[in-house]
Parts: sequence; structure tokens; C-alpha cells
Amino acid sequence: MRGLAVQAARDWNFIKMATPFAQQCPRDYRCQADRILTWVKKNITFVPDPVSEAGADQRFLGMNPSTDQVAEGIEMVQAPMRTLERRAGDCDCIGTLIAALAMSLGIPAQYVTIKSDMRRPEEFSHVYPRLLVNGVWLAADPTVPSSVLGWEPPRQWGKTEWRI
Repeated sequence: MRGLAVQAARDWNFIKMATPFAQQCPRDYRCQADRILTWVKKNITFVPDPVSEAGADQRFLGMNPSTDQVAEGIEMVQAPMRTLERRAGDCDCIGTLIAALAMSLGIPAQYVTIKSDMRRPEEFSHVYPRLLVNGVWLAADPTVPSSVLGWEPPRQWGKTEWRI
């Protein structure tokens, strides 16, 4: 995820696409972060990862495939440009898009993984980005329709932060 976000944030075509978020509110980074989150929530649809066939090879970006396989499906993280083209993705794909958009405008980002699934409270089950705005890390979780910049899931049994 980190590599995909950094690569997109440095890509000239991606930067050109992200620039209107800055032009809407110059030098107001909170406004820019809010515009990114609002736009993504309105234009990118949450869809889960594809379901694998029985016995299919499941590859996890940045994880150990021998210990981190999930029987229900394939963990797939798509590049931010692919998420824009598809206009869909799961929490890691959409979070990577938000992080890349923010970073392309000079707003630092990090990922937060949480254990939030009551059926599997010992497993990390959700990821979302945080954006550093005016010295404060603000969550930008687009998966909940009512969420706003700074809102974080209230129910969680563990959390890890990942710098990008």
C-alpha cells in the first residue's frame, strides 16, 4: 500500500488530477483534506475484494503468504489510478487513493489498521488513512457514509499506525 501511494503521489499525471483539490481552497490544508474525503465518498464505491476459488494462491501485499492467508478471498490492493478508473475498491484501495491524493498536495499521510470485526476480534480487519493537517493526525475513513474528516471507527480491539 505504501509503495502504491508514494508512486502515485510522485506521478505527474496523478498530481495534475489532484491539483483541483488544492485550487478550491489554497493554503487551507484542512479544507483540501476535507475536499478529498468528500469527493472520494461521493465518487468511489466500496466493493470487497474478489472471492478466490478453493485452493487458489492468495497473495498479500506486505504480508507473509504462509501465515496470513484468508479463506474467504484474495487480498488485493490496486494502484490509486486503477481505483479512479474503476471508481471502486475496498478499504485498502480507497485508503491508498486518499493517501496518494493528499501526499501529492504535500499533506503527509499514514495508515491505521484496526481490529474491528466482532466475529474475528483478534484479526486486523480494516484500514484507513490519517492525514497530518496543521500538526494533527485526522482520520479520513471513507467507508462509513456519515463519516467526516477526523472521525474514527468507535468499535475496535486494537490499532496499529503505519507511516508512509
